[in-house]
Amino acid sequence: MGTPPWVIALASALEIVAVPFWARLSDRVGRRRVVLAGPLCTAACAYPFFPAAGDPVRPRRVVGPVPGVEVWTPGCIGQSEPVSILVLLETELVRTSAVGATTDYVEGVRAVHAARQAPESPEDPGDATLCGTGTGRMRRDPYRAPGADAPWYPPEWSTRVCPYCDRAVRA
Repeated sequence: MGTPPWVIALASALEIVAVPFWARLSDRVGRRRVVLAGPLCTAACAYPFFPAAGDPVRPRRVVGPVPGVEVWTPGCIGQSEPVSILVLLETELVRTSAVGATTDYVEGVRAVHAARQAPESPEDPGDATLCGTGTGRMRRDPYRAPGADAPWYPPEWSTRVCPYCDRAVRA
């Protein structure tokens, strides 16, 4: 999901109006001061929204840069809703016994991976896991983390967790 076209048009229109102002100001006070003031002003305007980035699940009420203006932010800034992690099991056939000419196999778990939801179907994983492995032959586990401090993977598979997916989830 990209940026809506009206947002891009609004930003372009504001830029057309603002560039001559900033150019005249830099001629008056010097380019260095204007260039250094840009990031400081951006940080000052964004500072009130920093607490909202800490809680990925619940929306928060944040007081905006203008006194008396309150903004409800989603769980993570830049996302319209919290991202749900789906647990996928990479399976393999494990030989259990070989008696004579017959061999018995059972399905075992090779690794536990994490994947984001597919945009068109929230219950299905995307095309790849967070580590980049294809999800085509993986089996979905119904596990959902019971709380924010709980691991994203089922506790019984803690020894089989993909380290790359785990690092991506924790980041």
